[in-house]
Amino acid sequence: MQEQISGELNQAFLGCQVTVLVEGPSKKSRVNPTDSQAHPQLVGRTSTDHIVVFNGPVSLAGQFAPVRITRTAPLTLFGELIR
Repeated sequence: MQEQISGELNQAFLGCQVTVLVEGPSKKSRVNPTDSQAHPQLVGRTSTDHIVVFNGPVSLAGQFAPVRITRTAPLTLFGELIR
């Protein structure tokens, strides 16, 4: 039941721009394949503690980055780095 509710709430993020504090490379890169060695899959969190996965340079770790949400799942938001 909780997964269904979380999934519905995460749908509201679809197409939105969020600011993400980048934690670093994702441990589950198979979920969102890298687009190149220079832009591996990264993971970070929004100010509301939502997990966001996107591709970008590792140098973003520890910094804030703008990300547009392109896909959602019950526990994770997926997006693209806004450059």
